[in-house]
Amino acid sequence: MPAVQTMAPQRPQMIAPCLPTPPVLLGVGSGIYLLNAELTSIYFLKASSYSEGMTASDDDILELGQTVFRFVQRSNRNQARDHDPVRVQVLALALTLDGVTPSLLAEQLELSPTSITRHVQALEDQGHVHVLPNPHDARSWLIRTSEAGMAELQRIARTGFELWRGVLHDWSAQDVATLTALLTRLMGDWDAHGPGLKAKSARRRRRVQAEEPDVPPVPAP
Repeated sequence: MPAVQTMAPQRPQMIAPCLPTPPVLLGVGSGIYLLNAELTSIYFLKASSYSEGMTASDDDILELGQTVFRFVQRSNRNQARDHDPVRVQVLALALTLDGVTPSLLAEQLELSPTSITRHVQALEDQGHVHVLPNPHDARSWLIRTSEAGMAELQRIARTGFELWRGVLHDWSAQDVATLTALLTRLMGDWDAHGPGLKAKSARRRRRVQAEEPDVPPVPAP
């Protein structure tokens, strides 16, 4: 009978490399018993080493932030090879709202009016949008997605779906549902707390800049 080895509480990702693979789950109580494939060692993981109530450390949060940043970078690079992400958002908003003004686009996408004008002009040249007089404001225009623009959105959606299906081909339904739920929670918390924290950080930087002129200024949020 192999001896039981108790592993001190620590993050599961630090425990995993110590376990022979593939480990076999024996039971759950105050912890989890794992038996290695060779049947020579039993490892006991205390409940405190994987408790769901455990507060994330600064290192955990830093690693998450870096991982999300790398994912966004790679995603943006992949999208840029096929289409302009900003122009896709313009098409989608114009379609969803059945016509949208440049000022509303600038507000929704957090871009300057000049940038919006450039993107709308490019989409109009491609035949993906119609730029029409605004019946409610003679000084403004309405941007509507054309049939060609709708076809382009459908093409991008199909391409994106096929890409995601290929990437996640060996994920279980539970894995996909878990990631979706966590990302949804992350976006909700970001919307609830991110803008306020960002504004607070900007104010702190401007205060430091006022006291130390060599610090680069931070634009107002």
